[in-house]
Amino acid sequence: MARTHRVLTSLSFGILMFSFYVYSPPTLAAPHITWSQKSIYKSLEGEANSTVPVTFTTYKDIEEVYVSVVPEIAPFVSVSIESFNGFFAGEVYELELHFKVPENALIGTIEGVIQLRSGKNNLSKPLPIKLEVLSLGGINIESTNFWYALSSENTLTYSNVEYRSEMSNSSLQNESFFKIYRHVNVNPEKFNITDWFDEHFYQGGSAYIRNQMHMMIGGRDALQIEVSELGGIRVHTYIFDNVDVLEVSYGLFAPHFVVDYESMLQSIEFTEVSTGEMR
Repeated sequence: MARTHRVLTSLSFGILMFSFYVYSPPTLAAPHITWSQKSIYKSLEGEANSTVPVTFTTYKDIEEVYVSVVPEIAPFVSVSIESFNGFFAGEVYELELHFKVPENALIGTIEGVIQLRSGKNNLSKPLPIKLEVLSLGGINIESTNFWYALSSENTLTYSNVEYRSEMSNSSLQNESFFKIYRHVNVNPEKFNITDWFDEHFYQGGSAYIRNQMHMMIGGRDALQIEVSELGGIRVHTYIFDNVDVLEVSYGLFAPHFVVDYESMLQSIEFTEVSTGEMR
């Protein structure tokens, strides 16, 4: 039975002497394959697919190599080749990574790795993949400006500043803010959007609705309201999306941003066909 250290004791001339034998773990062998990139970072916005080529070098002849994508990123990443019949030492090989935003993906950061394996053995260090999902799955939207896209769970916001200031007259006039929020599974009955709003949202709330208008956004039933809120008037547009409801909001505080807001709202397209009938 191996021990991390072994102690031998001996008595010599009344003196207790200790000898220590320290166990050293074996040195790990150098990887058989090395990636040319240390890691891959990709921001994903909209439903358009994108491709990133990666290369790697082998240091010995290898047979039957499999490309493994961990489950955490598998919905977002696929590879052009899932297995190789073999590699020759000293050769450089290329692999394409295909990226997409799956339907109803949550906004945020997803991390995982891609591995090259032979049987149960890893042939290289994992290639780290970091994805920043900046678009709600199932929709496309066009930003008319080079605004920052900021993300959190089920929410996507656009602004002309990366970090927004505290609310003030100056910030309301000079900092744009366009917000999209997906209310998940809030309309299981698939009510039309006006009935859903009356039944599940408004319910005689305290906010004063100045104006209410029915419209179509991306071929979907939508209801737009103008509400008096802190800082001024804000527009909320609720869009039917099967059992979900998409809420788009922006303020009317700064007229020079309103044209951009309205253009972005009208640019929304849904990438999947609505299933089921509205009630």
